[in-house]
Amino acid sequence: MSYTPDRRGVRAFLDSSPELRAALHREAERLAQLARAVAPVETGRYRASIGVHAARSDDGRQVADVVADVEYAADVEYRHGSRRPLTTALITGSAG
Repeated sequence: MSYTPDRRGVRAFLDSSPELRAALHREAERLAQLARAVAPVETGRYRASIGVHAARSDDGRQVADVVADVEYAADVEYRHGSRRPLTTALITGSAG
């Protein structure tokens, strides 16, 4: 007996699964909460702009992006000479 995976079927399920969408959103929201907790605050606009956006990758997969969508977000994320954005520091555990 051999097993042949149904790659198209699995892909179709993952592309349309509401359970996967909810899990992605839940985990992205956890990361967004952490980003808001360690975000530098001058006016509060940057921190308030951090949120989760559901999207699709270039190849159609479900993704959830954590974004800060104020116009100066990149400047904040690369502040103090760091060449790594805040989100990279959060993922690697080196934020703060």
